[in-house]
Amino acid sequence: IEYLLNTQIIKLNRQKVKNLEEIISENTKKITANELLLSDERNIKNLIIQELQSILKHVNKERLCTIKLLDKRLRLEDMEPEKDIVLFVSSKNVITHYNTAVLRTQKRGGKGRVLFESKDITSLIMTTTHEDILLFTELGFGYKVNVFDFYYREKALLEIISLRPGDKIISMKVFNCEQKYDSVIILTAKGLIKKHSTNDFKFFNKLGKIICLLSEGDRIIKVEFVYKQDYCVLFAKSGRFICLDNNELREFVSRKTKGIKGMKLKEDDSIKEVVGISKYDANINTDTNTDTNTDTNTVNKKTSILIIDAVGNAKKLSSDTFLDRISNRNTLGVSCINKKYGFLAACVKLTNNFNRIIIVTNSGKIMIINFDEIPDSKRLNKGLKLVNLNKNDFIIFAHTI
Repeated sequence: IEYLLNTQIIKLNRQKVKNLEEIISENTKKITANELLLSDERNIKNLIIQELQSILKHVNKERLCTIKLLDKRLRLEDMEPEKDIVLFVSSKNVITHYNTAVLRTQKRGGKGRVLFESKDITSLIMTTTHEDILLFTELGFGYKVNVFDFYYREKALLEIISLRPGDKIISMKVFNCEQKYDSVIILTAKGLIKKHSTNDFKFFNKLGKIICLLSEGDRIIKVEFVYKQDYCVLFAKSGRFICLDNNELREFVSRKTKGIKGMKLKEDDSIKEVVGISKYDANINTDTNTDTNTDTNTVNKKTSILIIDAVGNAKKLSSDTFLDRISNRNTLGVSCINKKYGFLAACVKLTNNFNRIIIVTNSGKIMIINFDEIPDSKRLNKGLKLVNLNKNDFIIFAHTI
């Protein structure tokens, strides 16, 4: 038995040795062939071409993505797809975002639909998930954040910026370097106006910087970006307005200063809104020596302002209505709303860049209407019924989307 076992072991060992010798000879041939291949650059290129051709035979499809050289540093948000969203902020500094596809258009005269559980929405803005936005507060501070910080990471706004106790956000603006605005207009409730260069707002951060000093009992109402050739139309809650030339307003250097008197207000009245319109938005002859080389597309582009009162009546006024009434600072202005229809709820600038307007009520309802459904009107007209409000409901604000 031992002899048979030893004989079998010898046979197995001889077979293994033979197999190993065959493997060694095959590998030696491959090594020799690869050495010959690597010794000549032309052979390497031919091999790569043959492999690519074999891949094309199996996968003969168009490329699904493109490769390009970035001209800026790659950020974390660049790894996610960019989406168009609408941001809503409440008086408790809670930001809610919705996709623009969710906001359906309705016909004029409807009641709207409930969108928010919270009924204290104070501001909104249309932006994308990758853009930087500037946040301005009631106590006169400004912050810069990226929408990506709280959209994908699901962070609350108070976890990103350091708000002062008792402060709340009242205005949001998209910070886009490509939109080369010239000035920033700051309005307070007591009618003070302050003008700054946009360069003073480029280096804001999440810690916040002061934008205006306020007297006791005063607060920031609105912050608006305007161009050099714009006229600033100031609206009071009572429905009166004045039109000021932006070039005649003094530009402040320091942000830690108070503003100057912009509009004279009666008792129990306050500033509601500021809108920037250009003389090129209307077909008027403000200067007989106007440059003949001005772009005709710019001159013929009409811009209107939609005036909405608290009970839901609205009228669309052309730029001529305001540019024909350019006045000085510290004046009462003229009225655009009859007192019996309540106070001024919102003013919206209608341009070709947007085609819809969103209206928000105190009960958390929203209504989205196309501009085309709103006809032009005159300053002293009542206007038409834009929203059918329930009892004790009133419009908080409106914005273009």
